Amino acid sequence: MKYVFTGKVWYEDEPGVGCHGLMIGDKSIPADIDFPSGTRVTCGIADDRWDGEISIETGWGYSEWTVMESDTLEVGEHNILDIIGRYEGQEITFFISDGPINILEHVNK
Repeated sequence: MKYVFTGKVWYEDEPGVGCHGLMIGDKSIPADIDFPSGTRVTCGIADDRWDGEISIETGWGYSEWTVMESDTLEVGEHNILDIIGRYEGQEITFFISDGPINILEHVNK
């Protein structure tokens, strides 16, 4: 299975609040990624790539009086949400796959 997200990086809510806050285009990261934790994946942005077991959790909480749990998306030792967040305001293509992926087929489309 592979996911490819292309679009502008932005926060639906304030950074660090969680609960579907990080977006690429109209897709919520990590809510729109469906890999079981522990799956070995490869992910990347541009010419940067990270490999390892995925740890993924969608935060929860819903009121101004309730502390929101943050989303998590880690691949190996890499905090992918922090990495994607560094591109806020920029157009990117982010991919994540549990099998081989040709990065070039998704660049400049």
